[in-house]
Amino acid sequence: MSQLQVGFAALQDAANAAQGAAADAKGHGSADALTWAGGGIPGASSVDHLRELATSWDDEVAAWVTAADDFGADLAAAGEDYRSVDQTTGGLFGGLLGGG
Repeated sequence: MSQLQVGFAALQDAANAAQGAAADAKGHGSADALTWAGGGIPGASSVDHLRELATSWDDEVAAWVTAADDFGADLAAAGEDYRSVDQTTGGLFGGLLGGG
């Protein structure tokens, strides 16, 4: 028979780490920096490419932030589910072998 053991604290730590990384990355796109860089080379055809890069980078960072935050929330919810089931199940077996 196999066992499943869940470290509730470890799941919560992982959830906090994922959500912390998302919070740290939020708003760290490149649009402002690349727009500034493009201003240094007016009229160059590469300026449009810098704008495209800035927009796509910002979109990717925003998508990653959402995914990391959602993953952290899912980890926290799974940990709470495991903890709740563990508590409930433990209570069901409390009367066995003379236990309270």
